Amino acid sequence: MTQITVSKKILYLMGVCIVISLLLNGFLIYTYYTAEKNFSSDLETLKYERISLSVPIDTTVTVPIKKDIDIEIPFDGKITVPFEGDITVPIKTEVKIEGTLEELGLGDLIDKIIEIIDR
Repeated sequence: MTQITVSKKILYLMGVCIVISLLLNGFLIYTYYTAEKNFSSDLETLKYERISLSVPIDTTVTVPIKKDIDIEIPFDGKITVPFEGDITVPIKTEVKIEGTLEELGLGDLIDKIIEIIDR
């Protein structure tokens, strides 16, 4: 019977590791190319997907006013009073954005991303 030396065992182990590494690399390359094609088509369909965003706005705005105000006094006529000051106005509203990414102007951006991916 022939004996396998330590150096031959190491060579066999390295050979097995190389084969496993080649198989993993092949799998990764295959996955990359299939994912790239799927990603491009998914981005193309995303361009025409209808989205809806609601952004609540709850803030207070200070508006500086400098204006002459006409005040009517019942028996004496009209008086002009200068007014200068700040008025605090509470604003509570909601802004809704609806449309596809193409309608919102992001279609060209998606086309450029797809073009970069397909290179």
